[in-house]
Amino acid sequence: MIVFLMVFVIFVSGCGTDKDKSVTGDFSDKNPSGLVNVNVTPDSVTVGKTFRRGIEDSRYALAGRYGNVEAFSVFTFNLNYVEIDSLIGAFLKFDVYDVWKDGVAEFELFETHSEWPDTLRIDSGSFLGELGSPISAASDTGIAFSELTFEIDPEIIRDVRDIKGFLVKSSSEGTSIVSLQTDNTNYPPVLKLISLSGEEYPDTSFVNSSKGTYYINTGIGGAKPVVSEGDKSGFALNIGLPESVLHLASINKCILKMSVSESTIPDPPMSIYVYKLDSQFTTIDSVDVDTQSSIIVEAFSDETYEIDITDIVNRWHIGGETNYGLIFQPNDNEISPNQLVFTPSDSLMITLTPLPEIE
Repeated sequence: MIVFLMVFVIFVSGCGTDKDKSVTGDFSDKNPSGLVNVNVTPDSVTVGKTFRRGIEDSRYALAGRYGNVEAFSVFTFNLNYVEIDSLIGAFLKFDVYDVWKDGVAEFELFETHSEWPDTLRIDSGSFLGELGSPISAASDTGIAFSELTFEIDPEIIRDVRDIKGFLVKSSSEGTSIVSLQTDNTNYPPVLKLISLSGEEYPDTSFVNSSKGTYYINTGIGGAKPVVSEGDKSGFALNIGLPESVLHLASINKCILKMSVSESTIPDPPMSIYVYKLDSQFTTIDSVDVDTQSSIIVEAFSDETYEIDITDIVNRWHIGGETNYGLIFQPNDNEISPNQLVFTPSDSLMITLTPLPEIE
């Protein structure tokens, strides 16, 4: 009986050595002897469907501009139970949760309608041209600041008898983004209204925002594999492995190399979550993932990342689980301008041990 033991390394163009950034741990035997390099093209490593999560009920709303990212916050106020006929002053105050400055922090306030469909996230140009002139402006020169306050002409408030909508965006000179607390926090936006009660004494009323959300333009065109914390977007990745090899081999290691082609990461690192899909991906609302298989990629800038998917691939190969691919998505608990675009795949590098031949 003669036992032949060979180790093949299978990779597509672009793969390199372990000098690149490693995302997860390696298998136990990192340097087996007698390695033989063989080039085999995988069946497919392609981007599947892309997605966006809903952000209507977010705790925080982005507003401003940073690089190619531009965001618009919308807030509504119910004025049905407020005396506004004798109004002499109005101020709208926002508590700022976070700031990403790239120079000038200058923001403008606009009147807008109170009901905003989520489809407006896709085409911001459809509503920006209808805003008219700003009704107020606010800025801050500090590195960080905790609030923004806009003074509003009382006449604008007096024209409304029920629901009032306001939009916050960057000015033409502004180059910073803020995260504003919404009605889902303990510090919602507050509309301060000052009226005359009698002839001498002012009366002050406070109206909290009844709803707040935001709309974002990532500045990235086309159906690219984007992961964005502000847009809550991500993508599925289809991985077809060479069947002829897998049937004859035990996989020791499988590294997926992914490069970043575009990025805006003012607050690094950006955590990207990679999961094994447990069913065919259709929509993000019905996605079925294996949370125990999560891999976290900590992204800092435009570079190449090595993602160790050995355990996942072995569950497809040895465990007999169906290969539905992977999903890349942002941290659901983070809202920021952080975003990046991956290339579909630089390489898939598999280190395997073929089963021994018996004669």
